[in-house]
Amino acid sequence: MENLKKLLENYLGKDLQIEIDGEVESCSMLDWNQIIRDNDQWAKGMEGMTDEEKDAYCNHSVSDFVNIYQYFLDEEEFEQKVDNKQWVPFAVLGMYKPHIHGYAEMNNSGMLLFNVEEDPENPSIIHILDGEEQELASDFSELSITEVEEFE
Repeated sequence: MENLKKLLENYLGKDLQIEIDGEVESCSMLDWNQIIRDNDQWAKGMEGMTDEEKDAYCNHSVSDFVNIYQYFLDEEEFEQKVDNKQWVPFAVLGMYKPHIHGYAEMNNSGMLLFNVEEDPENPSIIHILDGEEQELASDFSELSITEVEEFE
């Protein structure tokens, strides 16, 4: 997975846009490994809590990992592919600097994932939106991603 990290390192934390099927969308890159680590830490915060305390904790503290699963990977097939490490999420579309806590109320344009199942070193790109998946590109270099100064 080190190769995937290298592909993304110049994009993380920047305001980006991507062209998909002639439409320009904002694009926020994700460090999936960091999201997993943060989720593990978040989950540890519930150790030893009662169900009532867990409910309160979850209402005041949220995991980006959980929200990504809820709002982007809402199909069981998608969840399984991420769980089995066949797909690796790397970008959300439709907003800059995602604050995943707000995804429930916001429109978005889907998520991009590496399909590492067939070729982990040079994976194809999957776009999921509204419960549908499509192969967007045969590799990362085919994506038209640019940095922007301001969101238009």
